[in-house]
Amino acid sequence: LESLANVNAVYFDKTGTLTTGQLSLKETIAVNNTSIDELRSLAAAIESRSEHPIANAFTPYFSFSAEHSTNYVGQGIEGSIGQRTFRIGKPDFAMEISGLQPPSLPKEAGICLLLADQEGALGWFIIDDQLRPEAQRAIQQIQQLGLQVGMLTGDQATNAQRIAQNLGIDRFEANLSPEDKLARVKSLQREGEQILMIGDGINDIPVLSGAQTSIAMNGATDLAKTSSDVVLTNSNLQRIPEAIMLARKTRNIIRQNIGWALLYNLIALPFAAAGFIPPWMAAIGMSLSSLIVVGNALRLNSH
Repeated sequence: LESLANVNAVYFDKTGTLTTGQLSLKETIAVNNTSIDELRSLAAAIESRSEHPIANAFTPYFSFSAEHSTNYVGQGIEGSIGQRTFRIGKPDFAMEISGLQPPSLPKEAGICLLLADQEGALGWFIIDDQLRPEAQRAIQQIQQLGLQVGMLTGDQATNAQRIAQNLGIDRFEANLSPEDKLARVKSLQREGEQILMIGDGINDIPVLSGAQTSIAMNGATDLAKTSSDVVLTNSNLQRIPEAIMLARKTRNIIRQNIGWALLYNLIALPFAAAGFIPPWMAAIGMSLSSLIVVGNALRLNSH
């Protein structure tokens, strides 16, 4: 509560935090002669071993699993099927196994994933993710509290910009690895910003641990929850500005109670020590002082 009351900037992850995380495959675009059905089956086989929310978008197309799979956090997945090795994820990552340049990004809005093998690019997958219905209102409430709002995401810049514009977020950075997110937050904190970071996934664990204060969504991975200071008990982002207001109110009441206790004792103790106040009156005065402090604290229940 003390740390939360002092934050002056709030940064969000995107997927699963500002968005619902209920991803669906919007479109599949073949780059070579591979059929759409085969592209989807290959992608689903590789993604079947992933815990990232993106993997859920390929569940309807799952028919077999990759023999071996390696997850590269913040980049994508590499898997082998028979004698072929595939990569799906960010374009540069996917094309590393062929040594070729990635094809041009599709113009469709959404998260763009590229599937490739040793011979080159095979196809694009456009993943759709919906904004949380309360996200815009929650961000407005945070801004009304006088706090800066930003977004740090590993997604492509075009999609990140679209989300930021829809939500009224001026400060955003895209194409960030988990290490990049942590380095950015550390840099901002060295410049004097006291940051609250909100995230949900494996990619967010370093930055959730490194931020001054952090919140994990209720649907976050277990590691993200244990790396955070606070865990939301539901997915409503409006609980975040409410928590900040409650923390500030708690801080103010603590200060009021300490101020009252100091004032009372500075006045009462000298009189009691000098014998101007009889013991029974001093006892009543101490009890009344305690009741005032407790009653003042109970005002938090009206938040």
